[in-house]
Amino acid sequence: MPKVLIPKIMKNLLSLIALSSIFCAFACSVKAQNKQISEQERYKLAADYSKQFRGLSVLIIKSGKVVFEDYQNGYSTDDS
Repeated sequence: MPKVLIPKIMKNLLSLIALSSIFCAFACSVKAQNKQISEQERYKLAADYSKQFRGLSVLIIKSGKVVFEDYQNGYSTDDS
């Protein structure tokens, strides 16, 4: 195999890998967007995010009613 073809083959291989990565990323994001999750699951995800970043609590109120309440990192309803 001539030396000139090796860089061209590597370039084509890298292009193929890059295109495959882009396709996989797109396919995964579409699949994730199509997954239906309930409101309660969304609230729990928000609470998990808050806890991960040392949040104190998550309180979600809809139409004047508390629909989700979560206290993290050692805090409770008694803490002010």
